[in-house]
Amino acid sequence: MFAVFGGPGALINTFFFVAMSLATGPSVPSEALPRWLRAVTSITAMPPILDAVRAVLFFDGRGAAGLTYGWTHIAVGGTVGLTLGLTTTWWYDRNPRLSRHPAEAMVTAGAPPG
Repeated sequence: MFAVFGGPGALINTFFFVAMSLATGPSVPSEALPRWLRAVTSITAMPPILDAVRAVLFFDGRGAAGLTYGWTHIAVGGTVGLTLGLTTTWWYDRNPRLSRHPAEAMVTAGAPPG
C-alpha cells in the first residue's frame, strides 16, 4: 500500500485493513451489513483468519474446519501484496520522472543535465 499510494497509503491501509475488517465477522454478522460493505468483506483478510483461529481453538486445528481456507487466503494475499509492492517499487525506480531527484535520474539515464 505504501509503495503504490505513497504517503496516503498509510491512511488507505488503516481504513481498508483495520476499519473494514472490524465489520467483517467478529462484531457484526455480514448479513447485517450494507450491500457495498458486504462486497468488501469478501476480499478482506479478516474472515479467513477468523475461520482459521476458530479451527485451531475449537476444532483441533482440522483443515476442513477452516484452517486450510485461512492458510490459503493468507498465502494468496501475501503473494499478491508482495508481487504488487515489488513490481511498483521496481517501476518507480526505473522511471526518472517519479524520482525524488529528477536531475540526477536524468543524468544516470543518459540524458543531458539541466
